[in-house]
Amino acid sequence: MRKILLSGATGHLGRHVLKQLGPAGFLVRALVRTDRQTSELLGFAQEVAKGDLTVDSTLRGCCDGIDTIISTAGASVHLNTRGSASFRNIDFAGNRNLLEEARRAGVRKFVYVSVLNSPGLDATAYVRAKEDFATLVAQSGLEFQILRPTGFFSAFADLVGMARKRALPIFGAGAARTNPIDDEEVAAACIEAIDAAETHREIGGPQVLTRKELTDLVFAALARPARYQRVPAGVVNVMGKAVRVFNPRVGDLIEFYLAVSKYDAVAPAYGTQRISDYFSALARYS
Repeated sequence: MRKILLSGATGHLGRHVLKQLGPAGFLVRALVRTDRQTSELLGFAQEVAKGDLTVDSTLRGCCDGIDTIISTAGASVHLNTRGSASFRNIDFAGNRNLLEEARRAGVRKFVYVSVLNSPGLDATAYVRAKEDFATLVAQSGLEFQILRPTGFFSAFADLVGMARKRALPIFGAGAARTNPIDDEEVAAACIEAIDAAETHREIGGPQVLTRKELTDLVFAALARPARYQRVPAGVVNVMGKAVRVFNPRVGDLIEFYLAVSKYDAVAPAYGTQRISDYFSALARYS
């Protein structure tokens, strides 16, 4: 059986990939930063390698005997997550360290989960960090696939709890469109990528919605009248620049959120799961 190194195994997407690799017929070595994270992998990973992507010396040997790397690793896109390291430091530089170790160890293929790089979003620090690393993968000499999904369902999960308490913010007009995709279906695409010939793939869900329509679905799931608070784009832009001085990651996120409020992010439909059903399930059980 071929062995897969999974980087980012304890993240939102990584957990779904981890659960699908075994049934798909692969052995798994999970890369983690701490001993505490090892317990989260019991029953799913046959091996665990300890290493920090941002410290290249800790990665030595983690790719030995590996056929394919799947990297879902990156800094969190949730505003309330601890840590201030920029996406450039983690998503780009950290994954670059892993790629160099993969080349040293003779890994066959590198599968990297980037983000949909649509016009208007490509100028943001968040997308640039991911896409600059994607360029390195494509130039590495390894077989590869760069997977570019739209926003994961889990990225919108906090909206349900927020809507129970208050009006939801809408940046600008809320007219930009997107088609979010279920985390489990992105994970399935990662598994397919191991043997796929396609080197670049964009995927999204079946529902194309404006940002305002997404917010409408949240309140509909809660059976409550929609309540909005419109936030001028100029205010968000100034806030993001000010925050970046103290917390680069949050500043980068605010810049990205502003961009997705202005520009469409629509990919070819791959998933069948609907985000309206996801919101309804969260409303029932959370």
